[in-house]
Amino acid sequence: MHAASAQIGVAVAARLPQFTLTGNAGTTANQISQLFITPGTAFWTLAGNVAQTVFDAGTLLHKERAAVAAFDQAAAMYRGTVITAFQNVADTLHALQSDAETVKAAYAAERAAFKSLEIVAASCSSAPSAI
Repeated sequence: MHAASAQIGVAVAARLPQFTLTGNAGTTANQISQLFITPGTAFWTLAGNVAQTVFDAGTLLHKERAAVAAFDQAAAMYRGTVITAFQNVADTLHALQSDAETVKAAYAAERAAFKSLEIVAASCSSAPSAI
């Protein structure tokens, strides 16, 4: 999404005028001893440039719209990924809850079987022997 967002900025910037400023400064002399000491040897230049596309038949506008659409697509994919991740977490939590209920039921069945065993063992030990 960050890259798609940056592409929108690039597309908007392409539609704006481009400004360039250049500056140079220095000194000049015929002899090295006069280079920095002699007045009047300094020079400077300052230049500016402005460039703007005059006619592009809407190309830059459509590039900007394409960048916005790519951003919207990236955002939708991100939302889809997040929703899928939440769905996976919810499914895992539901499976854990189901497993916990299964273990609880198995424990209850084991306790009931143990009670039945105790009852059978008690009735066998108190019954008179027929031998």
